[in-house]
Amino acid sequence: IDAWDEQRSLHQTPGYQAATRAFAGGPAALAYANVSRMVELSLQSGELDAEATRELGEEFLEKLRRLAAGQASATLTLGAVGGSLRLAAETTGGNETGLLAGEALWRSIGASLARARELSKRAVSAANLSGIVRAARVYAAGHKNEWPASLSVLVDSGDISLEMLRNPYDSTGPRTLADAERESYYLYRKNIPKDAAATEVVAGEREVRRGEGANFAYADGHVEFVREPEAGRLLAILRAQSR
Repeated sequence: IDAWDEQRSLHQTPGYQAATRAFAGGPAALAYANVSRMVELSLQSGELDAEATRELGEEFLEKLRRLAAGQASATLTLGAVGGSLRLAAETTGGNETGLLAGEALWRSIGASLARARELSKRAVSAANLSGIVRAARVYAAGHKNEWPASLSVLVDSGDISLEMLRNPYDSTGPRTLADAERESYYLYRKNIPKDAAATEVVAGEREVRRGEGANFAYADGHVEFVREPEAGRLLAILRAQSR
């Protein structure tokens, strides 16, 4: 939908009207609102640094802030020059002049989307770990407080699925029960004591992601994202305990 070329409100463009007729109201509204959210993430991420400020200008950045605050709406369209990104902003008081954003805005929005995807997959990973430890606790309750010897025990019993052991960041991982231990994205501690303290790590991701940290699951069932350098220390211990 290109409101720029038609020089009219986004809501009045034939393309937008056609889209709202073709899709349910909820998804159409969400797709429109996500433009503001995208810019908000970009501003929050700090990707718009001093260099970007000089390139785009304070006036343009102020328009982005208004957009992120919900004081304006916008449509993003590809410009005719290279890979630049065109942004036309419509405020509550009327249409503002469309602006051609340079590579800095393109990079910042791309970075914010990549960040959002990373956080989404991190949440999936945390949910996997939570499910794994919850299943292990249920298993222990039915086996005189003995924790399962391995993750494959839980897969074999049907308490967890192989899907839960795959890497949510790139979808790699075990496809058969025989591969569960070797290819699982998650490390699982061996010989967990019956009286393990709630604060003891019992499972976690195999790696520190992007130098930031990793998800770890504790004996009481809760999951935390632990940042570096503590994540590296916990991971080293868990690797040794999972052999």
